Amino acid sequence: MRVDLLTPIIEVHAEQRGMIELEVLNDSDVIEQVVCAVPSLPMAAYEVVPLALTLFPGESGRMVVGLELPRTYPMGTHEFVVVATGRMGGEQRENSVEVRVHELRDAYLTVAPQLVTGRTKGTFFVNVENRGNAPAEMLIRASDDANHLAFRIATEVANVEPGQRCAVEVLAKGRRPFFGSPRYHKITITGEQLPDVFLEQAEFRQKARVTTGMITVLTLGLIIAAWAFGLLFAARAAFGQDTPVKTVAEGFAAGVDVSALDPAGIGAPLGGSVLAESNGAPLSRITVELYNAKGRFVTAVATGEDGAYKFDKVRPGSYRLRYRAEGFDERWYPAGANQTEAEPVEVAPVVAVDGINVTMAGGKGSLSISVITGDGTIVPVTVTIIPVDVEGDEIIRQENTGTPFTVPGLATPATYRIVATAPQYQESEITQLVQAGATITANPIRLSASAGVIRGVVVDLDGQLLGDVTVATIVGDKPVQTITPTGGEVGAFQLSDLPTPGTYVLEFSRAGYESVIAAVKLGPGASDLQQRIVMGDATGAITGVVTGNDIGLGGVTVSVAGGGFTTSVTSFTSNPPGSYALAGLPVPGDYVVTFSIAGRVSASVAVTLTNDEPRATSSVDLLPSVGRVFGKV
Repeated sequence: MRVDLLTPIIEVHAEQRGMIELEVLNDSDVIEQVVCAVPSLPMAAYEVVPLALTLFPGESGRMVVGLELPRTYPMGTHEFVVVATGRMGGEQRENSVEVRVHELRDAYLTVAPQLVTGRTKGTFFVNVENRGNAPAEMLIRASDDANHLAFRIATEVANVEPGQRCAVEVLAKGRRPFFGSPRYHKITITGEQLPDVFLEQAEFRQKARVTTGMITVLTLGLIIAAWAFGLLFAARAAFGQDTPVKTVAEGFAAGVDVSALDPAGIGAPLGGSVLAESNGAPLSRITVELYNAKGRFVTAVATGEDGAYKFDKVRPGSYRLRYRAEGFDERWYPAGANQTEAEPVEVAPVVAVDGINVTMAGGKGSLSISVITGDGTIVPVTVTIIPVDVEGDEIIRQENTGTPFTVPGLATPATYRIVATAPQYQESEITQLVQAGATITANPIRLSASAGVIRGVVVDLDGQLLGDVTVATIVGDKPVQTITPTGGEVGAFQLSDLPTPGTYVLEFSRAGYESVIAAVKLGPGASDLQQRIVMGDATGAITGVVTGNDIGLGGVTVSVAGGGFTTSVTSFTSNPPGSYALAGLPVPGDYVVTFSIAGRVSASVAVTLTNDEPRATSSVDLLPSVGRVFGKV
């Protein structure tokens, strides 16, 4: 048994098929069945077509080993040994093939826990997972929104091998608030593996030294103490010996101040709504503060989900209203930037004051945008940012840019539609809400490559177009096939809507012809329109002319034998005399053609038929079997 490696070097991408082709010749005198294996790989990592190749003596055939290496198989050059074994004779042949695995970078970063509650310190863990086939080297950084925290990172550069993961400890430290409510710090964890940048958010909740609960307890204690003291004082006054005297309150003649009146009886409701200046949407959780004519703070409320607010039982008088919230420019009713620019709102006894409406402008926001392709290819993209609910705001377009990139100066709060396009890729978009004054990292936009097309023609060895040829391949997990037409565009085939990038193995078959396998690699959105497939006959033929003294001889027995196959014909007596044709011979094969007829010396000729040359011509001149001697006595 002889085994020749037709593809000594192949190049593959992770999760894509690579093809190893073998030519097997059965040089024994028995029918052999050949199987193939790659001992250094698990069986799930490769597929052999056909599973077993049956060969007659002297016959040869091809086997294809399709490699399907796992996603995390290390990049670089690897040497695999392909072992072909004959089941009948037990012979084994080994061939070494060089497999070059291309780089696939796919790292992933997460932070746990998302919220840490502590005093001075808080500990987070950054998990880096390498789902590619190349070592990942990621630089870890941390920062908080107000620069109040200091960070200590256990390992600033995380090195992760393919298929592995590691956890990096990040310690956040900051001064605790002395008293009051807990302080929240928004933390951004950044992982850099250029050109990729990963961002994750976390939050550190710091407890105050003196908590709100403790303050409440102390306050209640003081109230109880004051109540007890007042009760004691009243008791002493009630049981004193002084004679009661009727008196009139000081300032009785001047009247009673409004502040001394009971608001439940004369107070009036005051309310309105707060809308976003950018898109007119109602704003919730806006703090509305009420100040009296002397500029002193009176009370405050917050807007609801519908943007409405209401003060109940406001005493009569002149007031100014202040509106503020994180991310918004401070506003005094109706459009002032400070208290001196505010207009007073007059409140009369009992009469409700409604319609105190304002609009608030959010601070300028920014969007950080990343665009990635399904196969990880870095391509120049065009990104268009379209305001959805901001009337009259301009459309922003970034031409042929790399990612990630940041777009500053956006009106907020607002919703934006982000559309990404690139040559050979399908358009993709996401919708992103940008809160007031926020810096947002949008979810990555994934681009899927456009569908590809494989088109071509099928011809025979003479260049004649072949119809009725079945063209089959696998798309995803489903078989797909087409048949070349026998009329019109004879021999033409086309496979459309093929996912790209990808490598497709096409099998061409037709009765009476040898099957052909071709691998076609399509890049992102690419099409291969130049396929020309040549199919040889499944059987061969030997033709020629038998002569005697240069004259065509009819009736000559022409027999052929080889590879367990035998047949015979008789040469024609006309058209032309002595011609013969032996057809239906298995290809490839080595044959011996024998010519015999009474009165002539038999002759034999060796003929080899191959897939590329399945036809041969062999002509002979047969000598007489009886000679004559001429002379003169």
